[in-house]
Amino acid sequence: MDTPEIIYQMPGQDHRLFINVVHACPNACLFCVDFKGDAFYGFDLKQTAIINSDQIVSAIEHYPCRDNIAEVYFCGIGEPLLRYETVVDAAKRIRSLFSPKTLIAVNTSGTFYKRHPRVDFVQHFDLIQVSLNAESEEKYNAICRPKVKWAYQALMSFLSDLKTHLMRNDMTCRVELSVVDTTEVNNLPIGERGSTPPKPDIEQCKIIADNFGWPLKVKKLIKDCEDDSWHKFADEVRNYRAPIN
Repeated sequence: MDTPEIIYQMPGQDHRLFINVVHACPNACLFCVDFKGDAFYGFDLKQTAIINSDQIVSAIEHYPCRDNIAEVYFCGIGEPLLRYETVVDAAKRIRSLFSPKTLIAVNTSGTFYKRHPRVDFVQHFDLIQVSLNAESEEKYNAICRPKVKWAYQALMSFLSDLKTHLMRNDMTCRVELSVVDTTEVNNLPIGERGSTPPKPDIEQCKIIADNFGWPLKVKKLIKDCEDDSWHKFADEVRNYRAPIN
């Protein structure tokens, strides 16, 4: 495509809008949809262009059915907070484009913290979703396959500083930790199905979440994001026009 896919949606989730910020991540998780095909539900999220906050705001301004959206997520195939300033600026600016009740969220691996050791972004969000994915550094390295050293330690430092910042400033922003259940091997990328993949200890992950005082969400593997029907769905989202009264 000539222009990057900044906004996307997923089938059956008409109330959610997702913002694709960057196709880059400090991790190469064995379950990542980045390894499952060229498109994600018909959307090309593997753009290499550098997205700025003006482009994000413009894409949302031209989205014709914002009144249907209850939740907005900075997500995509990549770590959005690698573009820390872009995400912060965009989050501040898009809030006025939606209903005051619309939830603004960001999904992060937390490993951005190694490059940007800051947590002040949280003041612009209602929900922070953090991918924990393992109960120990050894297991994390096996499942998330970080490209940088001490990624798990960076994640733990981020979570600790995030907790301190929220408590110190008496902030109401919610935090959720998540772990991906890798037991359904046939739903992994094809290249990962030949051997027994490492599995997180979900109970131990729950203990970590409990110690922080946050809930743990267990995610299932996405079965198929490359079905031909999804391309039709993506075209409908791209071409959607508000009905004329």
